Parts: sequence; C-alpha cells; structure tokens
Amino acid sequence: MKKLLFLFLFFLVLTGCVNIQTKPVACTEEAKICPDGSAVVRVGPNCEFEPCPLAKAVPADWLTFTAEDSSFTFQYPEALPTIYTHAQDAWPPVVTLGAGALVCNPTPMEYSISERVTQKIINNRNYCLKALSEGAAGSTYTDYKYSTEIEGKLVELAFTLRAVQCYNYDDPKQSECIKERETFDLDALVDQILSSLKFN
Repeated sequence: MKKLLFLFLFFLVLTGCVNIQTKPVACTEEAKICPDGSAVVRVGPNCEFEPCPLAKAVPADWLTFTAEDSSFTFQYPEALPTIYTHAQDAWPPVVTLGAGALVCNPTPMEYSISERVTQKIINNRNYCLKALSEGAAGSTYTDYKYSTEIEGKLVELAFTLRAVQCYNYDDPKQSECIKERETFDLDALVDQILSSLKFN
C-alpha cells in the first residue's frame, strides 16, 4: 500500500498536479558592463547576471576605416545591402568621439515635424537617434545621427540615406521596394558597425 501511495504522489509531481509554491526572488539592481559596452542585470532564481550578448561576427568582405589620427578603427560594408535605399554623399559613416554622458530628449509622438529624436535599445545598448528627413525628386533624404556610449566615450555615427519612393515603380518592383523597406534593419546594421569600433 505504501508503494502504491508513493507511486501516486510521484505521478502527481511529474504531471504538475502538485503546485509547489516558491517565493519570488528579489535581486539587487546592480549591472555588469559587457565587452560590447552594453549592460546586463541580475535575474532569478539565483540572481546571476544575464549572459552578455554574443558579438555578431563582422562579414569578411567589410572594409576597415582608420581615423586620421589613428585613434580608432571600425569596419563597415562597402555598400548598403539594399537596392532601393542608397548612402548619399559621405560613406563610410562619419564617426566622432566626444566626452560626457549620453543625453537624449525624445520628440513627443504627437509632434508632426521632419526632425525626430528617438531613444532606442539595440542589442542591449542604449542609443539616441536623431533623424531629419526631406523629400525631393521622388526620393526621401534622411540625415541619421546615432549616439551611444562605448568604453566610457560618447560616440556619434552619422550618415545620409536616399530612399526612392516605392510608389514611383510599377509591380513587381513596387512590391520589392516595399518589402525591402519593411525588412531592412538599419538599427542592427549601425549597431554591428559600432560593435566593431576599436580604440587605439
């Protein structure tokens, strides 16, 4: 009889019928800075730090930019992986270094203006994005400035993109253009470029 009772209880535990209550774990709010400059916090149940994000490998065909004073290098694609969006004027992106902490004052969503400021978390890194757009000759030109902190330095990456209006085309190009707009992850590309930044 004892064996049957034991087997019955064992079966209940295995099937989840017995709900064992555990107390919620309150971890300290300290953070750990990862090699890529992002921060991770402690999580339960053992209050260990979350794993740092894996650095995304830079494609082998990317080029290397070296600052005039050799103070830093970064890697970048020779061209954008897009057909209907192109880098305008300066490429590679212009990287500048500054001092102080990252300060971002996002534009309220209800404001209808051509220049917008957005605060973003991209791959666990805090960014402030300033984007100024204007239309001309069937295209939209947007000046982008991504700012973040890397190894205690304030870093800004700036470039201009020209995006052709998709409705200038007939199908199938129109559909291809719209799909490209929806799937091209500019934020991820910028983060990958800045993740390759090395200070000398």
